[in-house]
Amino acid sequence: MVSTASGNRSAILPMSWQANRACSTMTIHADDGIMPTVRPMKNAHYPITRDGRYFVARNRLWCCTDPRLDDAERQSRVSTLMSARRAVRDAGNAEETRQVRQRVQDAKVALGERGPVWREDGAAGETRRAPAHSAYTAWWANLDESERKAGGG
Repeated sequence: MVSTASGNRSAILPMSWQANRACSTMTIHADDGIMPTVRPMKNAHYPITRDGRYFVARNRLWCCTDPRLDDAERQSRVSTLMSARRAVRDAGNAEETRQVRQRVQDAKVALGERGPVWREDGAAGETRRAPAHSAYTAWWANLDESERKAGGG
């Protein structure tokens, strides 16, 4: 069951729903309770783990944005990230590139996509691991072929 920001609970999602990365605000209600809000990025469709922690791209698990961020704060941090990425593209030399890449790193840490994990259950990080060789092996194996292909597998 899906609950959108307006409270509509009409859609039922498969175990791995195709969504937009950077983890639209939805809370996924599973049989075993409420999972974290996932805010995926527009125009990209990647499989997202059932717990909402990771999405799969290029056959690797990547951490979703911290779901505890409210929409305004998340958008502000995404804007900072995009500005830093444009600065990397426009950098004129190696030193300038190094400095603005640090801005990208800082922005991704602020979003919860890098750095200390935002979840508090003590689970080991799985970022950059192949889903078939991670704690998500069974989930990945149960996806249909088109979902695995969307994740690069």
